[in-house]
Amino acid sequence: MKPSDKQVQWLWEQCGFKLKEDWKRKGYHYERTVKCPNWIYPDNPYWEYGESHLPRIDLNSLFKYAVPKLENRIGYKETFKLLTTWVARILEDNRFEDSADYLFELIYKALGGKEC
Repeated sequence: MKPSDKQVQWLWEQCGFKLKEDWKRKGYHYERTVKCPNWIYPDNPYWEYGESHLPRIDLNSLFKYAVPKLENRIGYKETFKLLTTWVARILEDNRFEDSADYLFELIYKALGGKEC
């Protein structure tokens, strides 16, 4: 099941992404007449303008930002158990194309998110 935009935003905020709000830019800018937020990434907190989009939900982004945050929050052993559950679920269902969505769901629930 695909996560909603609200769930995705909540997860990335838990991982250290912040909406940049200042008096000049008011937390957003326009790209081709589309209003876009200014997101500050946790690995580049001093970027003046921020990025216009949060990362996609893919395995690279989840392992770069969410898994380390999860390990800090619940510990190494619990994170290992969660990742083992994730691998078993992928192999059991034989749906490799949904692997990022499965991992998102497990991390989301482990960090305290509401139902996916």
